Amino acid sequence: RMGSYPARHVVAAQPSGAYLDYENADKIYQRVAGVGLPVYREAAEINGKTHVRLRSGPFSSREEADQASARIGSGAGLQSKVNPY
Repeated sequence: RMGSYPARHVVAAQPSGAYLDYENADKIYQRVAGVGLPVYREAAEINGKTHVRLRSGPFSSREEADQASARIGSGAGLQSKVNPY
């Protein structure tokens, strides 16, 4: 816990988690959404270029995030990584 807020986690769709090509990001977005998980995009400046990051969550526990990560692997055929939110 940080302060009075519960710990939360997000799952980053891999391989890179950040995409320069919006079309590629949208394809990955659709694959994650297709397994019934909440997914969202966020813009990130990396080396002076805007990338699209794809995240699923937030999840209220590490266990819930790990389960979502497993669903992304088995259902969408993607690697993913659990990160604190």
